Amino acid sequence: MITLVYPYYNNGGMLERQLSVWRTYRRPEQWSLVLVDDGSQEDPASSHLMPCGIDVTLYRITTDIAWNQHGAKNLAMSHCTGWCLLSDIDHVLTAEEAEHLQTLLPTLDPKRAYRFARVSSQGETLKPHPNSWLLQADAYWRAGGYDEAFSGYYGTDRAFRTALQRELGPPLLLPVALTVYVKGDACTRSLGRGGSKWCVSSNPELAERMRVVPKAIRSLNFPWERVAWQPLQDS
Repeated sequence: MITLVYPYYNNGGMLERQLSVWRTYRRPEQWSLVLVDDGSQEDPASSHLMPCGIDVTLYRITTDIAWNQHGAKNLAMSHCTGWCLLSDIDHVLTAEEAEHLQTLLPTLDPKRAYRFARVSSQGETLKPHPNSWLLQADAYWRAGGYDEAFSGYYGTDRAFRTALQRELGPPLLLPVALTVYVKGDACTRSLGRGGSKWCVSSNPELAERMRVVPKAIRSLNFPWERVAWQPLQDS
């Protein structure tokens, strides 16, 4: 069993694309999904969920905190066990790549973290995504999870990567590719990225903390709820 872990924010089109791919998985019983709606106000995930063949659990953070994907992943991982694939909603694991990953799973070391190769939706080879992982849930927490002190800022994923390498050693690259849709996460563009007020470099104190990378505290510093969603039906 592999659990897919995805944060979601006001991006129904990309979620529907993911659902259409998950429906094509050949062995859906070997997959589950934990989806966390990170405070969406305009376009909640529950308005797009449809049966997709795999088991889906939906949580919702009830306050809209800018760049709170760290907290969203901590919330999801606090309800996971075993192997987990963490990524962003615009990164898709196709049915073919999912089958390949399942064949590799018995050979993988549960005490290590793995990264994915990556291609664009046009087939172009890209660098591996720095924020996509395959690892065991207990290994995630040995690294401390994501440090929620960095929630609210863009460009702080390096703190988790440093902590993960410290606890598990350098990540290993899988011969399995995620497909990224370059404009798939455009819903967050309005928040501002590098060079904006949301960028960690705009806050010298947090930027300095990233250099030290203390072990994160396992906590969920926001209100949240489990959503008992009613599956929509295909029209």
